[in-house]
Amino acid sequence: MSKMSWPLLKPIIFGSIPRWQKKTPECVEYILVHEMVHLLERHHNDRFKHLMDRFMPRANQ
Repeated sequence: MSKMSWPLLKPIIFGSIPRWQKKTPECVEYILVHEMVHLLERHHNDRFKHLMDRFMPRANQ
């Protein structure tokens, strides 16, 4: 697990909700999954991409 934890992500995620109201549900889902994958992998490396593909296989289509 990366050094970033859920208590640190909460303000990032929930502080952004007003901006998300104008986004599509698919976009919000992608953002949430993306940020939660950062709980497992901090960097946008191959492992991160693999995890994103695992949790959102249609995101890169």
